[in-house]
Amino acid sequence: FTAPAGTFMIFMDWFGRVFWTIEFPFSFFVGYHKEGVVEMRVDRIAWNYAKSWLPFDVAIISVDWCVYGLAQVTKDAQGGEGQARGGEESFTIMRLAKAVKFLRLMRLLRLFKASGVLSEMIDRIQSEWCLIMVGIIKLIIFIALINHVIACAWYGLSSLEDREDSWVFVHLRSKERNTLEYAYMTSLHWSFTQFTPASME
Repeated sequence: FTAPAGTFMIFMDWFGRVFWTIEFPFSFFVGYHKEGVVEMRVDRIAWNYAKSWLPFDVAIISVDWCVYGLAQVTKDAQGGEGQARGGEESFTIMRLAKAVKFLRLMRLLRLFKASGVLSEMIDRIQSEWCLIMVGIIKLIIFIALINHVIACAWYGLSSLEDREDSWVFVHLRSKERNTLEYAYMTSLHWSFTQFTPASME
């Protein structure tokens, strides 16, 4: 799905980019537990950080800013002087656009760190009832994410070719249905039906 670059999407991109950039230097001053003792010496914290989350943080920040830089270069290349472009220049623009899409996928690396932070928070919960509820919520979110991936893959495969017998062409021909929201919800509905005996009708 190619979502339009609206105000919300731009805000979330900048929020994530700025948050991880600001969070990076503060990580060198966050203590950790070692043999039941909280270690707060900066040199020990830095060394422990270098052995744990530093590579992930560097990758996340680098990818975020590379995506921004390549997106700007691609935008400038597409909107430069003159509309007529040679084959070599058009090929370069296509390669830049593909690089941007690939790097956006690489930003999923931040989920590894988010899962680690979430695990630390769960370890501090003392209530058995809360732990059960957290476990149920995690399972629901996991199922929702799996269905999201399946829905996107199903729509993507159906959109690779302009065939008149594909569900994208048949069901999204009218202006009322030819929207991002309708296409996504239809794909998500189909992916959920694969988990149950229900049909799409």
